[in-house]
Amino acid sequence: IQNLSSATHTNGDIYIAYHGRSVSVYVRKLNRATGIWQDVLGSISPFNSSGGRKVAIAITKNGTPIVAIKHYQSPYNISVYRAGATQWEQLGGFNNNLQSGYDGNGLSLVLDSDDVPNVLYQTSQSTIAVKKFQTGSWVDVGDQQIGVRDATEHVSLAKDGNDALYMCYAAPYQQLDRNISVRKLEGSTWQLVSNELSTNKSNNNNVLFAINTQNQPH
Repeated sequence: IQNLSSATHTNGDIYIAYHGRSVSVYVRKLNRATGIWQDVLGSISPFNSSGGRKVAIAITKNGTPIVAIKHYQSPYNISVYRAGATQWEQLGGFNNNLQSGYDGNGLSLVLDSDDVPNVLYQTSQSTIAVKKFQTGSWVDVGDQQIGVRDATEHVSLAKDGNDALYMCYAAPYQQLDRNISVRKLEGSTWQLVSNELSTNKSNNNNVLFAINTQNQPH
């Protein structure tokens, strides 16, 4: 099992998505009565080889899983799938302009109040951008290529109770400031929220980001 992602529905149901055996991504739901993980439809197998480099899952209000997958093999695109009645339905995909399957591993998925998927992903030179699925196609959300060129990692996307989008990302150990940054989408611009957080650490290996019920980022 690799690249595990989890999500919880408002009714308490827990889902996981992961890159498993061979070239497939699997989605499972926890049966809370039995404690057994049950498959959601069949596996997702969109890859020419080697599976998904990164996986992210979110759940709609009616309990439908949506999964974003960053391809491991060329052209290293991102594909998004929604669980249908009997099979996974692809919501299209988009090119993140990467040159290698090892580049651009950051991926985060959030649904707005209308269950529209918003995907935060790494582009070329490890900067980040956001797209959403609107009227059958993927469109840019705010200004693109945010962050430090060749030095943006550990990305996360979240929304508050007013549907406002926030992004969080860190600079790796190569950067002298080693900051963690939070930005909020204001109109069509990703604006910094207060000052950047300087960790004064030799390496930022991960970032956890969430918004509480008072719409405050943490």
